[in-house]
Amino acid sequence: MKQIDFSQSAIKKEVTSRILQHPISIYAILLGGVGLFFWLINLFGGVILVVSISVLVIGAISFVVSYLRKDTIQLKYVTLLNAQMQQHKERVVTRLKQKLEKFREAQRLSLYSTQAEEQYEKVREKFDTFTDILQSKLDPTEITFQRFLGTVEQLYLAVLDNLEKVVLTLEGMHTTKLDYIEKRLRHLHALDNPEQADLDEIETLNKRKESWETRREKVNKMLTHNEQAMTEIDLAMSGITEAETKAGRASIDMEYARDELDRLIERIKQ
Repeated sequence: MKQIDFSQSAIKKEVTSRILQHPISIYAILLGGVGLFFWLINLFGGVILVVSISVLVIGAISFVVSYLRKDTIQLKYVTLLNAQMQQHKERVVTRLKQKLEKFREAQRLSLYSTQAEEQYEKVREKFDTFTDILQSKLDPTEITFQRFLGTVEQLYLAVLDNLEKVVLTLEGMHTTKLDYIEKRLRHLHALDNPEQADLDEIETLNKRKESWETRREKVNKMLTHNEQAMTEIDLAMSGITEAETKAGRASIDMEYARDELDRLIERIKQ
C-alpha cells in the first residue's frame, strides 16, 4: 500500500482541494458565470441576470459553508484513510499468519519462520501499546489523534510488509528442495567416471544451491532489519510518552514526534 502523508500541510492541501472542487460550488459558479456572460452580450434580458446572480450566490454560500466546515472535513478525510488502512492491515495479517504456519515443520526454514512469527507478535503488541499511549496523550475525537493513528498504522504495516517479503522468500526457498539437491550432489560426486551430463547436472545443482543460500542470507538480513526497526519503534514510543502536551508545546512536540515516525517508516521500507 502506498505510503500516505499525514502531515498537516498534506492534509490541508487535500481538504482545500476538496473544498474548491465541491460540485455545488463549481457548477453554480460556472452556470452563473455563463449566464452573466450571455447577459453582458445582450442575448437575454434581466431575468437571466437575476438567475445568474442567484446561482452565483448559491455557489459562494456553498464555498463559505465548506470552508467553515474544513475541520470536520479534515477529520472525516483522515478517518476514511485510517479505515482503508485498517482493512488493508487485516488482509495482510490474515495472509501472513496463514503462510508462516506452513514453515513450522520445514526443518531448514523453521528457524527463520519462527523468528518471523515472534516478530509479528511483538510488533502487534507494540502497535497496541502505541495506540494506548496516543489515547492517553490525545483526544481520540481530534484530528491530531487521527493523524497520529494513521501514521502509527503505516508504521505497523511497514514492518508487516517486510515480514511478507520474508515469507515470499521462504516460499521460494521451500520449493528449491535443498535436501534433494544435496542428495543428488553426493550421488554425482561419488561417481568414478562421471559423464558430461553428470558434470552439467553438478553445475546446475550448485547454482540452485547458491541461489538458496543467497536467499537465506536475504531473509536473515530482513529479519535483522526488523529487529532494528522494532528497537526504533520503542525509542519513538518513549519519545512520544515524554512529549509535552501542555498548551503552547502540544502542536510543536507532537508534530515533531509524528515527523519522526514518518522518517522511521521510510527507513523500514528501505
